[in-house]
Amino acid sequence: LTISAVKDTEGIVTNYVATYADFTMDGAAGEQIKNLAFYDPLTQLPNRRLFLDRFSAALTASGRHRDFGATLLIDLDRFKLVNDTLGHEAGDLLLAEAARRMTSCTRRADTVARMGGDEFIGICGKIAAPADAGVVAQKIINALAEPFHIKESECAIGASIGISLYPH
Repeated sequence: LTISAVKDTEGIVTNYVATYADFTMDGAAGEQIKNLAFYDPLTQLPNRRLFLDRFSAALTASGRHRDFGATLLIDLDRFKLVNDTLGHEAGDLLLAEAARRMTSCTRRADTVARMGGDEFIGICGKIAAPADAGVVAQKIINALAEPFHIKESECAIGASIGISLYPH
């Protein structure tokens, strides 16, 4: 709230003008802009930009602490068939559910990001042994092999996962 005095030519206050500005919407808009800049709007997973930031931090931490880490490139199998037969709305619902399932297979400190389309990428930092990345990949494969119930239809997809270890 800003209040200003209005004076006449002799400098005597004749009235006051009050201006009120509500900035709560600006904060909400700023939060929405930040969300759109760093998160995929469909799945609410980190997007490519946030993934790159987190991956850079994971590489730095891995080198500093001499830990193993892994990235998992996840491509959904038969996703195009769902889009072609049930429509893009069904495909969007499937992607959102697939994202939830993949996230449930990882630790809270790990990252699952949507790169675009039906491609996702995961960061598993601080793994005890390289084989641990395979365990996470198998959990994701098993979770995505379960039927999806989308728009009164049962959909079956799968996943192909590539694993890369770091820092090597």
